[in-house]
Amino acid sequence: MIYTPTVHMRMPRVWGPDDLPMWARELQSLSPGPGATGSAASNYLENKVLDHVLGKTTFTAVDPLYYALYTASPGDTDAGTEVSTSGTSYARQFTPNNGTGFPAASGGTKSNGELVNFGTATGAGWGTVQYIGLKDASSGGNLYFWGSIDPSIPIGAGDSLSFPIGTIAFGMD
Repeated sequence: MIYTPTVHMRMPRVWGPDDLPMWARELQSLSPGPGATGSAASNYLENKVLDHVLGKTTFTAVDPLYYALYTASPGDTDAGTEVSTSGTSYARQFTPNNGTGFPAASGGTKSNGELVNFGTATGAGWGTVQYIGLKDASSGGNLYFWGSIDPSIPIGAGDSLSFPIGTIAFGMD
């Protein structure tokens, strides 16, 4: 079976009516729409953005970036369970961190500008994929954003998973 879900990843506004400062609350937005139940920036990215915007340090975004799939929530600390690479044909998927990989933002949202194709699962499959993340390395590395896939998708041997252009959205309220 071939799956092509839609996912939205959002980073909440820094300030807003009746909001606490970003660093004083959990950074997770309300459901941004179909295909997602909510998403967030990781603690790593939150700290880098805060330090950069508030003048402490320079932050240079990594190029390329990599999409990762999870069977358990990575949360803001990237403590979830990524799909196993052992005998499953799973690998993180590369995307250029430029105008091709992420076309210009519009209306406070940026989306994937290229097909994200994880290919076909082999062996025991990948399990039930529930989350997607954006990381700065092909293995290990730091998590930038993560979001849920709703509904979750059971990926068995022979199943494929891809995200068409514009179906993974990143935004700031």
